[in-house]
Amino acid sequence: MNRPQGWLVFAFQAAATAGLAAWILRDPAFRASVGGLLARAEAGWLAAALGSAGISAALTLVRWGIFLRIVGIGLPVWQVARIGAAGLFFSTFLPGSVGGDAAKAGWLAARGFSLKDALLSAVMDRLSGLGGLVVWSALFLGLRARWLMADPVGMVLLQGVGTFVTCALAGVAGSFFLAARGMVDRLPGWVPGRDGLREFAATYRLFVERPRASALAVGVSLGVLAGYFGAFYFCALAVGAPIPAADLFALMPAVDMLAALPLSVGGFGMREASFELIAGALCGLASDQAVALSFAGGLAWAFWGFAGLVMLPFGGTKVR
Repeated sequence: MNRPQGWLVFAFQAAATAGLAAWILRDPAFRASVGGLLARAEAGWLAAALGSAGISAALTLVRWGIFLRIVGIGLPVWQVARIGAAGLFFSTFLPGSVGGDAAKAGWLAARGFSLKDALLSAVMDRLSGLGGLVVWSALFLGLRARWLMADPVGMVLLQGVGTFVTCALAGVAGSFFLAARGMVDRLPGWVPGRDGLREFAATYRLFVERPRASALAVGVSLGVLAGYFGAFYFCALAVGAPIPAADLFALMPAVDMLAALPLSVGGFGMREASFELIAGALCGLASDQAVALSFAGGLAWAFWGFAGLVMLPFGGTKVR
């Protein structure tokens, strides 16, 4: 995406965010109720939410560091943290969820590292995160399946996330099979995604060659999700929203998938609308509670994205 297109996308996302917020808070009494909940929120639980989101953000840097070592890019820990935190800012606030990956790869390439290896580390990082989400979804949706199936909204959620998990597993398994059999290079040039599959083939070889590190990264991904989703649970406690942790953890993959759609900045607006619908129907949360906890949780994560802004890695030493 070139720069003009990127800013057009950002302008669209900003307008969509403002529109969604205006629609959700269109009623003055409701707007006042949400504001009152946030104003009266317990500071201790909000601090816990901020800390939980911070742990999640830090673990994303740990996971990326694992893959940097796998592809042979040696960086001091402080540089991994600095570049990774800056990438978190771009991923959170700028157009496209892969903007942070491009920023990190571009910085590494400008310092003399292999662009291919930098991008490979980003692909492995993404796939590891996907693996963690699949495991998390299977675990908590399995634990709360009966509860979800008792409500039409829960059935849609279960089917939607289940379809995503199934498609993700099928896609990864299929591309892995093609890569393992050496069939990717024999695919006709007209096959969609052929070049992407060739990149995935190199990625899968590294996963297979370093199984312990790869498994560790998936475990770190589960920690990332626990910290991120935990922030919303602490925000629920802060605003007095009565939702059990297991129920929230079962709902969050669907909410997060909807918030990740490239329709708003940082997921704001989409996340609140999703929480209002899903948590309201399944958990009996009042609309003002659902919106307040969602907004507070989003701000807890956004805080660490803004923290990445001050760590933008200007300058640095080139590779010799």
